Amino acid sequence: MTARDAFGIGACAVVVVAAILGGAFFPGPRIVVGLLLVLVLGCAAVLSWDRLQIEEGLVVSWIVWGVVSAAVSGAAPLAARETITVWIVTGALWFVARRLTARASRAALVTLTAGAAIVAFGVLCEALGMGGIRVGGLLENPNVTASLLVVSLPMLGAIGGRREWLLVGAVVIALGLVLTGSRAGLLALLASAALFLPRGRPRFIGLFVGGLAVAVVLMWRFASQPDVLAWFRPAIWAAVLRLWAAHPLLGVGPGGLVNAAGVERLLHADHIGQRQFLISYTESSPLALLVQTGLVGVLIIVVAAYIWWRKARPRRPMSSPFAAALAAMAVMGAFHDLLTVDIVL
Repeated sequence: MTARDAFGIGACAVVVVAAILGGAFFPGPRIVVGLLLVLVLGCAAVLSWDRLQIEEGLVVSWIVWGVVSAAVSGAAPLAARETITVWIVTGALWFVARRLTARASRAALVTLTAGAAIVAFGVLCEALGMGGIRVGGLLENPNVTASLLVVSLPMLGAIGGRREWLLVGAVVIALGLVLTGSRAGLLALLASAALFLPRGRPRFIGLFVGGLAVAVVLMWRFASQPDVLAWFRPAIWAAVLRLWAAHPLLGVGPGGLVNAAGVERLLHADHIGQRQFLISYTESSPLALLVQTGLVGVLIIVVAAYIWWRKARPRRPMSSPFAAALAAMAVMGAFHDLLTVDIVL
């Protein structure tokens, strides 16, 4: 194994440690894990360095554009710095992962899915302790936890190995996902399952039974823990679109949503009263991209994604696990703002 592969796997291991510590971070561990990630990921990026591909150059340009947008729009410096840091770390991990050998890629995948299983086990323990649903486990936020688990679940099919251990991991991760009570997470689970099921009657029956199971879980969630904000997403989207219309090209800058949006008055579900609500997230990753970086940022990312997709397609057909993971990512991204998620580093 080369040093580049070793540092790439090490960077994934540090990410797993950060996920396991999650919301339990104190200043000391936060500094240690942050410095460790900078060191390991930095070494991996340096050892992997070669000529940037076109799509990679576009992603770098998008991050630079985010800095420009934040400066021009006057976004809060701390919020902008935190958001852009997330983008830089994610971009660096993507850059390093693309250059790993097949053996190292599998080792990194095993590391990440093992971390997801640990997070899911934390959800199970918290749910048993609380005697209810809608828990986030080690990551505290149920939706962030669901985003991690629903993408990791189909990846078990790409790892290989002993079926008994894979089955145990799948059960633990699936149960953890269910206990988060995330509507988008359960919908993403159905979308990814559809790509595993054979076409025709098996797929129809599987989706029908799965849909009934999801409905039961959601009824359990709202019966045990009513959430007055659970149905405000369309109103939030409308408010975000109005905000973007006022800043169509530049956007409000990374991390600038809270200050730019201010307090919104959202109508209650009973249409009788209104609720003051501070919009911290757009509740949709495409909308987050649009409102924070404007049309320019969206154009850069769309072109980068198109080039990346065109390069990947001619090589070989996409396997079911990776197709299912992409479907899960698409569903979660459509209903949650994963570009502005709280970070712990």
